[in-house]
Amino acid sequence: MNRVGRALARSIDTLCYVSFFEEEIVKAIVDETLCSGCGVCEEVAPDVFTMNDAGLVDVKVDPIPDDLLGSAQEAADGCPSGAIVVE
Repeated sequence: MNRVGRALARSIDTLCYVSFFEEEIVKAIVDETLCSGCGVCEEVAPDVFTMNDAGLVDVKVDPIPDDLLGSAQEAADGCPSGAIVVE
């Protein structure tokens, strides 16, 4: 294996180690320029999303706890304007 191959193998080993031993941090990201203020997200995941005074969505928790990931993703998938991404 050449020098580049060995460096790549070390990088992959490190990445695998980190992802195995560290918790994955998941966040909801809202593009307010796309948000239509329909409130579907708040209906689906009220513990994650809330509507602000401007009628747009705010994220209530950062990072999203494991027990709320499903509802957060469901809200993002159901957003008619595609303003929410969970990553």
